[in-house]
Formats: sequence, C-alpha cells, structure tokens
Amino acid sequence: MANTARIMGNGDVGEPLKLTVQADAALKTAIDALIAAGTEIKGLFVKFDNTTPYVVSLQGDQEAPQLYVTSWRLNKADNTYDLGVEVLQNCVKVLPYRNGNTVTLGAHVRVEGADYKYIETDAAATVGIVLRKNTTNETADVLFT
Repeated sequence: MANTARIMGNGDVGEPLKLTVQADAALKTAIDALIAAGTEIKGLFVKFDNTTPYVVSLQGDQEAPQLYVTSWRLNKADNTYDLGVEVLQNCVKVLPYRNGNTVTLGAHVRVEGADYKYIETDAAATVGIVLRKNTTNETADVLFT
C-alpha cells in the first residue's frame, strides 16, 4: 500500500462534497458589486438559505463557515448565478485569515468580516480545528469533520 499521508502544510486534503447551487437575490446583488469592483468571487463563504432547495445566501460575520465557493457562472437564461461550492466537512482546507486577526492552533473558526472571505478563531466558534498557521501567507489549515 502506498503512503497516502499528507505532507504538512501542503494544501487542501480530502474530497469535500461538491455541489452546484444558485445565489439568492441578496447574494446575486453582492456578486454583481464584486464583479463591478474587479473582486474575485472564488473563496466566498456562503450558506444554505434553508427556504429554497439548493439556494445559498451570504455567510454572516462571525457565523460558522458552511460552504466555500470554488467556481461561478452567470446563467443568462434567468440572470442568476450558478455557483460551484464545496461543503466544509470531512476535509482540510487552507483558508485565509486577515492580518492582525486571531488564529490559534487547536481553536475553532468562524467567518470574519463583511467581505465573506476570511476566518478567525474565537471561543464562541463551533466548527473546524486549526491545525497549522502560516504567518507568511496569512493562511490556516483547518480540519472540518
């Protein structure tokens, strides 16, 4: 049997569930603004809106991260966005944190800020475990179970 161990700090590990979902109206408006500003859509944290099947909304500041956007496209037929997302479960993801924010080994994470792209650790956080912190790249390896 080949060695399948992960080399520490070498990127994402695991096969998270990948889904195609649609953005709700508020997320569509936010994506329109991000595109207009030239901001990357990949890497946004989103969550199921729990009112419409396979529709997602923006992840709020200090909420537990649920889904991670990996791709997107404008659906010209109905002027909505189709998003490729990964469910943050059963994987290790390398996620960015904002310089100056607290990221502690062994701590749980939550979304930090209203730009929906960064994590922080906090005693109130409930998901993920920080396995490694890379201060040069301002990223953390986070285990989601």
